[in-house]
Amino acid sequence: MIPRLAPVAQETLTSVHPQAARSVFWELGDLDAGDPLLEKEAWLTTVLLTFGTCGFNLDAGSGLRGRARATVLFCPPADAAGCARMPSGPVSADALVLTSLFVDPDLTVGASHVLVDAALAELTARRTRVVEAFGYRDGVECSTLPGSLVGLVADPQAVGLLPAELLAATGFEVVAEHPVFPRFRLELPPPNGLLSAAEAEELLAPA
Repeated sequence: MIPRLAPVAQETLTSVHPQAARSVFWELGDLDAGDPLLEKEAWLTTVLLTFGTCGFNLDAGSGLRGRARATVLFCPPADAAGCARMPSGPVSADALVLTSLFVDPDLTVGASHVLVDAALAELTARRTRVVEAFGYRDGVECSTLPGSLVGLVADPQAVGLLPAELLAATGFEVVAEHPVFPRFRLELPPPNGLLSAAEAEELLAPA
């Protein structure tokens, strides 16, 4: 079955990807703060009320009854305290930030592209001018990382770090270089356009 794309909404707060539900690094700037499930649900509720749609889920057609197989999240930088912890930050004053992407390992690479594209389409429709994101380069050693960020390198999936190659493939360009955590920027609408419904369905089709 082809996964189904749907916006994160008040009625689907408990259906985000399990790793997304437990991760509060971007939201609180801490890898381990309080009860992560409650903290994340409170954050999502607040941002949905003040900002509107802040992400998309991919499920397997199970609707509200099951957990998403993938989730992408975005928001204003003021709602993403973790951005201040990144060595290539801060996010530019004119940009919104694509914070995190959580994807089941058995999904195709195309699922990640579809989720990022869905976020860009939503932000373009809302007349957002610029979106930025912190990328992650796997397998790169950096002796200057502060101890507080070593955990991110050890387990990038735990906080939904976006692969640098994925951001580059979807049109982002590096605006602040860093060996491990470069900051990327994309002016909207994307110069290479957005995926059509047929292209998205093809990318989501089982390998």
